[in-house]
Amino acid sequence: MEAIDLNDDGQNDVMDEDIEDHEVLDDSEANRGTQPRQVQSRRRVSRCWRKFTILGGRLSDGTTKIRCNLCRRFYFLNLRRNGTSTLTRHMKAANKRRQSHKAGTK
Repeated sequence: MEAIDLNDDGQNDVMDEDIEDHEVLDDSEANRGTQPRQVQSRRRVSRCWRKFTILGGRLSDGTTKIRCNLCRRFYFLNLRRNGTSTLTRHMKAANKRRQSHKAGTK
């Protein structure tokens, strides 16, 4: 005996026929002939990047080598996880030390 769906309004029959007519492409077929997407580096907007220089790319452990342009100190930071708070704090302290050093030499 065949089961009857009491909630069936009959409109799904047309939709099912349309779906059967279309061929479904898997990812490899759909992307064939297209270039791999280039990852663009994001613009650095924090003020601290005026006083720091990124040296090279990201290392295997996810960190990036960064140098302070004021005192030449090196940092190894995971910028995806830590952000620029450490660099901003260092920049403020380095500016104070630099100003006090200049005042002491005059």
